[in-house]
Formats: sequence, structure tokens, C-alpha cells
Amino acid sequence: IKALWLAGVDLFSAGLEPEVVVAALENVEFLVVQDWRETECLHYASVVFPMAAPVEMDGSYTNLERRVQWMAQVLPTHGEAKPAWKAFG
Repeated sequence: IKALWLAGVDLFSAGLEPEVVVAALENVEFLVVQDWRETECLHYASVVFPMAAPVEMDGSYTNLERRVQWMAQVLPTHGEAKPAWKAFG
């Protein structure tokens, strides 16, 4: 993999073996990490983008029962953070 963009994903807490995650991240030529929290993946990133936390944005979420739920913004966005989808626009 030459480039990988992790948007709100922490591979280290995804249930994978840590050695496998480290080997994969070390072999990616260009890694973008976009998250609202500080994760272990940040240490391997070529670029880090701030992302708004779930309570800082409007949106819909699908729960484990496959029910779509609406969530309104509760807190103002902090600093330069944006919802993940706005970074692609």
C-alpha cells in the first residue's frame, strides 16, 4: 500500500495483533491520520488532520441493530477541527 487515510480509525484497538498493525503502518509510504483523539497511529503518520468529535457535529449513525439514529451537535467545534467528510470536499 503506497498511501492510506485513516479517518477516525484506531487500528490498535480494532482487535488486530499489535505486531501486524505496526508492520503494516511502517510499510505504508504515506499515512494520513484524521482523528479527534490521540491514538497510537499518530506516531506513524506522515500528516495529521484534526477531526471534530462526534458531539461537535450533526449527523446520523447506524447502531449495532442497524437502526439509523440522528445526533445533533452538542458542543461547538474546537480549533481547526472539521467533520471527516469535509476534508474530502
